[in-house]
Amino acid sequence: GNEEISGNENYWNESSLKISAIEQVNLLKNMKQHNMHFDNKAIEKVENSMTLKQKDTYKYVGKTGTGIVNHKEANGWFVGYVETKDNTYYFATHLKGEDNAK
Repeated sequence: GNEEISGNENYWNESSLKISAIEQVNLLKNMKQHNMHFDNKAIEKVENSMTLKQKDTYKYVGKTGTGIVNHKEANGWFVGYVETKDNTYYFATHLKGEDNAK
């Protein structure tokens, strides 16, 4: 992202902080591959808190979030990955609402 947090105390909602879908996926990849400067136990706790479903053949990990535009919830994120025995598939979906959407 732009790493800009000078807007206000809710910089992740309706302010200066911006991130793209590709940057979200790269963040997840770096976390999953332990390429960040965080303790492995901390990364494991984050992953466990994001695990939506786990079966013998796959693990489905994801997180939702909403954003505010003009003081109205107007966009949302769903980011995560599906891990199988052979591969990990990352995704990031960004949805934008229309004005006066109900």
